[in-house]
Amino acid sequence: MDFYKELYRRITSEDVPDSLRIPLKSALKVIEQGLRLYGAKSLINSFNGGKDATVILHLVEAYVAYNAPETRVRSAFWEEKNSFREIDTFVLTCETKHHLDIIRYACSFTEGLNDLVQSKGCKAVFLGTRRADPNGEKAESYEPSSTNWPAFMRINPVLDWSYENVWCFLRSFNLDYCELYDRGYTSLGNTTNTLPNPLLLKSDGTYRPAYELAEGHCERLGRVSSSAQEEKTVATGKDGEQVRGSTVGMVVIGDEVLKGKVEEKNVGLVMKMLHQRGACLREVVIVPDEKEAIAANVLAQSSKLDVVLTSGGVGPTHDDITMDSKESEIMITGCLRKVAATGWRVQMHVPVKP
Repeated sequence: MDFYKELYRRITSEDVPDSLRIPLKSALKVIEQGLRLYGAKSLINSFNGGKDATVILHLVEAYVAYNAPETRVRSAFWEEKNSFREIDTFVLTCETKHHLDIIRYACSFTEGLNDLVQSKGCKAVFLGTRRADPNGEKAESYEPSSTNWPAFMRINPVLDWSYENVWCFLRSFNLDYCELYDRGYTSLGNTTNTLPNPLLLKSDGTYRPAYELAEGHCERLGRVSSSAQEEKTVATGKDGEQVRGSTVGMVVIGDEVLKGKVEEKNVGLVMKMLHQRGACLREVVIVPDEKEAIAANVLAQSSKLDVVLTSGGVGPTHDDITMDSKESEIMITGCLRKVAATGWRVQMHVPVKP
């Protein structure tokens, strides 16, 4: 408790980084109101070991330790079959170090919430939801649960925090977080749907830490669907690549095509040659020469299709980012689940050739 009392003094002092003053004040206000409305015994921290939930844990514990030291807010942790060992270790470390009261569940989130509401007196849950999350864009600081969920109030103290705010808070105050973030992971799920962020890949094959990601809006680039991780059995093409029976996506890269300066010439060839090899081209997108757009579209296709091909619209040009930028090459290679060459060369900066 002494640790968190001191943390509260620090986060409410004049020494707080300028970028955190408003976010911290707002988050603490939401926490204060939640405690006033529901009381500590009726509140739960949803703690999954991720960075956002870790911020919530530290903020709530700090507020309670300083303002209501005779009480504690319980936490809930859902154990997963495919969880990262590092997450489990981190949660256990926090539990031991800070004497947390953690309720553990080995069931679905809904089943656990049912138990919290019906048996544990839970009326509201602190969550680490932010605007950047898939369900965060239209969220509010206080939100009743959906009709098909147990009845409780969602409380989102860091809803308007940015990715940069999260890391500024954790690092400025030297707070614990899961070690996976130091190995290039920027958004944590489980071992079947989470990879290091390709934007952090270094030339030696290792990854920079999560807090070095400059493009906060790309924090989920390492997240893929579980189905995309499952290997599918496909026949082998004549050139030794697995293509027959595969679903294929294609990302065409080039400002010239989008600006109408030139006509796209590769997609027709690709469709014909894939058809000859028993594969199906399901999706084609044309993107500008911008690494974020390229990475996002490659990742989106790789999460739902077997094979992703990348190509310049008419072949490389002098201003083609994929031709000149080693960083982009590393980034896109890191996003690909599987890249196939089906008798022609489709690479970062090599045009499709029959």
